[in-house]
Amino acid sequence: MSDERPQNWVFLGDSLTEGVGSSRVSYVTMMMDILRECESGKPAHEKRSIHEFRLRPEGYSRWVKFNIAGFWDRQTNAGGESLWLWNLGCEGRIIETDAEWMPLIENLKPQKVFILRGCFESVIRPAVLHSGNWPWWIPIAWRGYAAMDPRCYFSTSSLRRFKQRLIDCTKQMLRKKLLAACRGGPLMQVDEIKFNLMKTVAWMKNLGSQVYLLELPPISEVHFPGSQVQFQRVNTMLRELAMDTGSVNIGFDLLQPDDFYLDGFHPNSQGYLKMALSVLKLCN
Repeated sequence: MSDERPQNWVFLGDSLTEGVGSSRVSYVTMMMDILRECESGKPAHEKRSIHEFRLRPEGYSRWVKFNIAGFWDRQTNAGGESLWLWNLGCEGRIIETDAEWMPLIENLKPQKVFILRGCFESVIRPAVLHSGNWPWWIPIAWRGYAAMDPRCYFSTSSLRRFKQRLIDCTKQMLRKKLLAACRGGPLMQVDEIKFNLMKTVAWMKNLGSQVYLLELPPISEVHFPGSQVQFQRVNTMLRELAMDTGSVNIGFDLLQPDDFYLDGFHPNSQGYLKMALSVLKLCN
């Protein structure tokens, strides 16, 4: 007899998990599409309903108290088996903030938890970001942690695209000038990322969840000088941590430069599809 209790899979991470753009395509949405396709050929009474539910934490924006989006597959086997993909990734949120989700996750009691953490924290930033000694000629609005990062893509409108390209080109010239003057370092060192991950993994293990530690995808050394080596250090730590904690390690070495947006950091649809296939190969 089949177990018809809902299955919950939870995904933790930053913008690489949440996705970018208005559609927020990510490896989670790609997993949903693949899983639904697998169910499509089954008889109606055997189909498993696949849903994605994306949440942002309250207080992320001072204008919006909540942020909910998702895809509810109400057409298939409503009373039968179901799988809920809870995408809790959020841009600009560091690994320490994952603890805010614990009350929700404790209630969900997820069978599987996927963690893609360390990307946002491991990008090498100019030293002035850490010291606060910004040159006077850097606009205040550009002094945020990721405010000078390259754009993923540009508008299809000619006028807007010209303006976006002009601003982005200026930002990248200044950012690389600052990095060349004094490179600085990442937001978090490897040991600090490991410490936070160990706490998160322990929480999930106590809930009876199978934990999957996803390695950081490759990053463009052209756009983010020095970050590639830091990403490799984090990935080495992730492989060791997975072994020590009985978690599953998943790498993305198969990704190529054309699997990313223009910034060389966020995967595009093609890249996310490859990531989704890699994850499903080891978890389904």
